[in-house]
Amino acid sequence: MSLKHWFPICFVVSLSLLGCQKTQNNSGNSNSEISKKAPDSLSTYLAPPVVRVPPSKSNKRIRVLLTGDSMIGCLFFPLRKYDSLKRYQFIYSPWYGSTSKDWAKSDSLNSLIARYKPEYVFFTVGANELLYYSLKKRITYYDIIKSKLGNTKYIFVGAPNWKPAEEYYQILKDRIPEDQLFISKDLLLARRKDKAHPTFEAGFIWTDSLCNWLQTKSKYQADFYFNSLKR
Repeated sequence: MSLKHWFPICFVVSLSLLGCQKTQNNSGNSNSEISKKAPDSLSTYLAPPVVRVPPSKSNKRIRVLLTGDSMIGCLFFPLRKYDSLKRYQFIYSPWYGSTSKDWAKSDSLNSLIARYKPEYVFFTVGANELLYYSLKKRITYYDIIKSKLGNTKYIFVGAPNWKPAEEYYQILKDRIPEDQLFISKDLLLARRKDKAHPTFEAGFIWTDSLCNWLQTKSKYQADFYFNSLKR
């Protein structure tokens, strides 16, 4: 797929994030779901609070590019909600149904980075490859993806696997620095009818864990400050 087919959806909140958002209400208010609180039932599953001093106000917002396959859409709404201080500009540009081969064989990632010049890239891919018998032949693709990211500050968000994914995560661990790789495989996440994508509510659980990891274990801890919906 060429960039011209999917660049236009950047910054547009689609009603078909492949199961990762709720249907918009009849009022047509696209911010209605963003403003809702996470359901009370999620309080048991959210990560322990991270006590941090709020950063000083800044007129410059940090640009974060969210890209990869459709799973990245499950993080988009929660990240915007958790960003209570409005520190970040989230640029949402997924490639639905993509695999590591697609990203390695195209210039899509280079073009996105050149176009938006993000301070950070949150990237996820791999969920569409978990049915493959073996991922060994795809190791080279992950190496190429890493080289395309180059000197850009990035976080590789491991796919929220819907079936065992030991081989997939071993490939990531062998190639991505530990403090730039968020591992999602141990999270218990409810799934949509496709049995792969996390539900809208489970997207908050996934994002909450990611935010806590960003602030405590990632390479770029100083740049990230989020408030969980329960704090």
